[in-house]
Amino acid sequence: MKYTKNFFWLDLLRGMAALLVCLGHLRLICFAELPAENSSLPGKILFFLTGFGHESVIIFFVLSGFLIIKSIHESVWKQKWTFFGYINNRMTRLWVVLIPALILGVVWDKVGLHYYSNSLAYTNNIRYFNGGPLIQDRISVSIFFENVFFLHSIYQNVLGSNSPLWSLSCEFWYYIIFPLLYFSISSQYNLRSRILFFCLGLTFFSILNIDTQLYAITWLCGGLSYLIYRSSFQTLFVKKYFLIFISVVFFITLIMLRFKKNPLIFNDYFLALVLSLLIPALTLLRMDNERLKRGAIFISNISFTLYVVHQPIFVFITSLMNFQSKQFTVGYVFNYILILTITFLYAILVWYIFERNTHKVKKWVENNFVTVKQPAKGVNPIT
Repeated sequence: MKYTKNFFWLDLLRGMAALLVCLGHLRLICFAELPAENSSLPGKILFFLTGFGHESVIIFFVLSGFLIIKSIHESVWKQKWTFFGYINNRMTRLWVVLIPALILGVVWDKVGLHYYSNSLAYTNNIRYFNGGPLIQDRISVSIFFENVFFLHSIYQNVLGSNSPLWSLSCEFWYYIIFPLLYFSISSQYNLRSRILFFCLGLTFFSILNIDTQLYAITWLCGGLSYLIYRSSFQTLFVKKYFLIFISVVFFITLIMLRFKKNPLIFNDYFLALVLSLLIPALTLLRMDNERLKRGAIFISNISFTLYVVHQPIFVFITSLMNFQSKQFTVGYVFNYILILTITFLYAILVWYIFERNTHKVKKWVENNFVTVKQPAKGVNPIT
């Protein structure tokens, strides 16, 4: 993220969420479930700490909602909004990372299927991969382009082994639908345009699968964060007692979700709501430690790349090492950490080649394809 100095804690939260997703996915591939009895303490600790992958995706959704809604509203308020500029920002941000990740994922899957086609992952004999088509049946030109254009929220096909891409498709459609509905109720455009925006937004929303529609609620909780961030109530969030209280509630919610306790209360939507209250407090909290600040920026910068490239290489390396669905032993932790380290370095390399140059691609598109026009004078900004 490249925002104000007050957003370092959000950077750290985003980066940690990406790491937790990776930790969880790799553990699901490497280790079989712990036996109900006679489980070792190290095994219980590892399984507990690596079990927050789904909750981390909810954190992504809320953070995304906050930042995107903030960006849209403030660009309108400053009279700098254009649909062309917005689409260019979003699509270059996504495609510069996604398209190379899809190609690299197919390469890893093809090589893995050629040499290790009998591995548990490639034959859907791991709990995480049970059900659905085989990896080899999810590699095709049509599925590649479905993923390029984020249609897997409609057709429910992710390319090859890269199953985490489902959430990226959700976010893309939220990026498209929200501004359409936002401008359908504003005075920024005439009535005919507003009706068109509303109909388009409603149409796009209606064709998404039910899970994507329901997760939109968690994404919109980021909008609640932004409303608080801009409101006079923000002064409440400066108070130390409030930060402590909402942080405790946030961690209690994560733990209750991890143990699947009281699902009527502690569920994805409650987590999103609590996080939406925590985010305004984090934007006001200073991060004075320079090392922590640099670490937060770094892990946030590579988090998107790490998220979209980790799964195919996990599947390939664990197939290569024959390290899938093993009964947990402390000795296997070294293999687990080794695979994580290799994948992390790989993600840094991919980030360095591609995502790091996103701003250059965006600028090139602006100069060659997009004429960014300023709004006409006299248009009232939304406040």
